[in-house]
Amino acid sequence: MTSLTYRSAIGIVIANQWNEVLVGRRIDMENQWQFPQGGINPNEQPQHAVLRELKEETGIQQDSVEILCHTRESLKYDYPQSVVRKLNAMKTWRYVGQEVQFFLLRYLSTDQQIDVHNVPKPEFDAWKWVNFWEPLNFIVEFKRESYRRALTELAPKLELEVNA
Repeated sequence: MTSLTYRSAIGIVIANQWNEVLVGRRIDMENQWQFPQGGINPNEQPQHAVLRELKEETGIQQDSVEILCHTRESLKYDYPQSVVRKLNAMKTWRYVGQEVQFFLLRYLSTDQQIDVHNVPKPEFDAWKWVNFWEPLNFIVEFKRESYRRALTELAPKLELEVNA
């Protein structure tokens, strides 16, 4: 049996002109909203993973965003045991959690460019803009600390006061 490891991933914090951030409601979990995110493929640079995942999950094209910055390091979280058991049942899953480097992007286009439905493998069934700090109120508990740390580190780039 192989040992469980952390999956290298990216998280995407997309800010509009009012510094609201985009969240999507996951198809596979009832009323769970989160930032777009995804794994980094072997030999893939994190910035490329950001642009790939952005298009795969939201339909947003790379010319509609500007990458502003990213967290200095990847932030780890562990999956709860209930999730680990569910994932282990898939027989191909080998991760105990994720280590996520969060990227802050400025959205440069219109809302009409965002389409979570017409993508190859939809992960979200809805999306919305929320206050920059609001995701801390609804993200699943096991991701909350990594979100808090990421938003706290990224907020100054948008000249937002850190209140977390």
